[in-house]
Amino acid sequence: MVTAQSRPLERSSTASQVAQCVRGQIARGELAPGDRIVELNLARDLGVSRSPIREALGQLELEGLVESIPYRGAYVRRLDAVRFRQLLEFRLALEEFAVRRLARCIDATGLERLRSALERIAERARASDFEGAIAADLSLHEMLVELAGNEPLRGAYRAMINEFRLYIRLTSRHYASIAELASEHDDLLRALEARKPSGAALALRRHIVHGVDDVLEELS
Repeated sequence: MVTAQSRPLERSSTASQVAQCVRGQIARGELAPGDRIVELNLARDLGVSRSPIREALGQLELEGLVESIPYRGAYVRRLDAVRFRQLLEFRLALEEFAVRRLARCIDATGLERLRSALERIAERARASDFEGAIAADLSLHEMLVELAGNEPLRGAYRAMINEFRLYIRLTSRHYASIAELASEHDDLLRALEARKPSGAALALRRHIVHGVDDVLEELS
């Protein structure tokens, strides 16, 4: 059930705005995998008709965030072990390509942006803000892809970013301390500063696979 406390959208709101609202609820954990999305309730909460709700849910289904079950309705998609492994493999392929490329081309401005992004993760960790730390971590990874300067890479990453959010939410639960989420990136930054592509890829891989075995055991 959707329990959003969002203020009602204007009547002119489009399906894309509705989709963005539901994406946010999923990213923040307000809607968990397996939760049913009731069109009538969502339309009431957002102050729109059911037509843009249906369009939005159709878009989210194409993105892999929602699944529609005949005669039952729409649900936040659960990640099974097969899909989780597929996301792991694809995320590693995209981000390792990004950091290898970045280690060869990053400039002082890019390094400073990454340091600031790392500090935001550390700030949220010091504040014991788990959700904020996850959001800051994802922003850092989006920045790595952006700074790599490869448009096809950015397009592929953007297309998968919502499913990657589900992946990150599952693995992040397995940190002994949220502070680890910040400290894990130190080796990556040092490798980028030293212009070491292989070192950057290795540091990234260690971070991305953190918690993977635990999640696969849960999903199995």
